Amino acid sequence: MRRAASILAVGLTIGCAQGSPPDLEKQPPSDDSGMGPVPEGYTRFVTTPRKLAPGEEVMLNEWVTAPEEADVDIVDVKGEVATTLHHFVLYSVTTAEEVGTVRPWQETDQLTLGLRMAGAFGKEALGSYHFPPDVVLRVSAGRSLMANVHYINASTEPVTGHAWIDVKLAKPSPNAKVAGMVTSLDTTLSLPPHAQSSYDVTCVVAEDIGLIAWANHMHELGSAVDTELVRADGTKVDVRRDPTWSPEWVFDPPFSTWPVESPLLLRAGDTLHTRCTWNNTEAGAVAFPREMCLGFGFFIGPKDLTCLAGKWL
Repeated sequence: MRRAASILAVGLTIGCAQGSPPDLEKQPPSDDSGMGPVPEGYTRFVTTPRKLAPGEEVMLNEWVTAPEEADVDIVDVKGEVATTLHHFVLYSVTTAEEVGTVRPWQETDQLTLGLRMAGAFGKEALGSYHFPPDVVLRVSAGRSLMANVHYINASTEPVTGHAWIDVKLAKPSPNAKVAGMVTSLDTTLSLPPHAQSSYDVTCVVAEDIGLIAWANHMHELGSAVDTELVRADGTKVDVRRDPTWSPEWVFDPPFSTWPVESPLLLRAGDTLHTRCTWNNTEAGAVAFPREMCLGFGFFIGPKDLTCLAGKWL
């Protein structure tokens, strides 16, 4: 099975903020095999066990909460990688399903579910970027939490895949620094067969944004990618350069980071420019979302910003 990668299936762990989540329900410690007790102050979400045939690989979505009635902050996440688990990504999504609904991941989910990462861990070093202390991700009222789990049975015997994640939740605090996500992408790319090709994604910044982290994103056919900031006066500033793209970075891209106190300022009127290069070894053309060219980052702000094909959504 060819791996499908999400726009937001990237390495990120929420940094621990101060204080305990007040008056939020917590699940009791679990005696399920391998999970151990739930850490104090955390809520555990356990996905439905999945039987895997020898050599089977599967990526599944499972809704673990109903839509939130009020905003809630995700302060921290913890998890352990089971033998069969490749990665566990927790998203907040705009699509509501009954809790326990399980279905295969589809590449179109990247466009239809309103994905926003809430935490992740896995075998490809997911969790390599940690938010600074007191920085949180906010799950807005009306959004649900959905688990995306990727199982691989590399053995010659049937096994049961299982996964869980422990999440520290808190009611929104006026002292918390809420991280927003900014993404610049274009979905019109098409890679010619048996050829190297490049594509440019540009976006004129509409409002000042103080970046604290930035990563480039491609899939397994990528060979190089870089993002630069072109100031209104023509000055160029490197944001992130990856001259040799690694397939492992599909799920765990390296980040450039800046302190919260002195972020990289994207000024209104500046241009974000991401250039991607691929080597398509396949017999047919490859288009979005099979391959992608985008850059994304985090800033301190209460909303997400998306620039699609040069236009802010």
